[in-house]
Amino acid sequence: MRTGRIGAAMRIGTWNVEYAPEGRLDVLRRVMTLHQADIWVLTETHDALVPKDAVHAAHSEPRPHQRDGSRWVSIWSRYPIIEQVVCEDSRRTVCALLEIEETIRLLVYGTVMPWAADQGDDPPEEKLPNWSEHHRALPLQCAEWLDLRQRYPDALLCVAGDFNTDMGRGSRYGTHKGIAELEQRPIELNRKPPGGIHFFCEQGESPGR
Repeated sequence: MRTGRIGAAMRIGTWNVEYAPEGRLDVLRRVMTLHQADIWVLTETHDALVPKDAVHAAHSEPRPHQRDGSRWVSIWSRYPIIEQVVCEDSRRTVCALLEIEETIRLLVYGTVMPWAADQGDDPPEEKLPNWSEHHRALPLQCAEWLDLRQRYPDALLCVAGDFNTDMGRGSRYGTHKGIAELEQRPIELNRKPPGGIHFFCEQGESPGR
């Protein structure tokens, strides 16, 4: 779990909840209530897990081959969602435009990036090398962040979720190529007004794929 702040008054949390098994729902709810985030980006989640007081939601499409109600990503917010923005990959990602105050809008982009052995939604007959799907999806998502900044120039942008990458030295999980891409894109986006890009991410591989 990661939590952080944008500004002085808003708290954002992200957590890979491993599809929120029924036997863990009460524990997950208690932990989330303890942390009191205004916006939650839940990954590998389930519709049964609803954060307290988060009355507005945007969801990626249901994930196949999991129990009904399972999704890669859900955004839950205490702030009104004024638009669910269409994403290129509507299964792995979701984006919502939030009204924080009358003059402040925030784009929240939730994602689960492919992990090492990920073969995609339609696995090929011949197994792909490790990290192939990650290296395919990452530049596409980075390009989408740039497009969002251009389409919504007056909104802040927060990218949150499970990057399946150790953003340290890359010695634990991830690739140098993927880390370099994730480090460079925020620099490019931060050159564009008004407020740059904010990242809140789970950095390593989670079990229970």
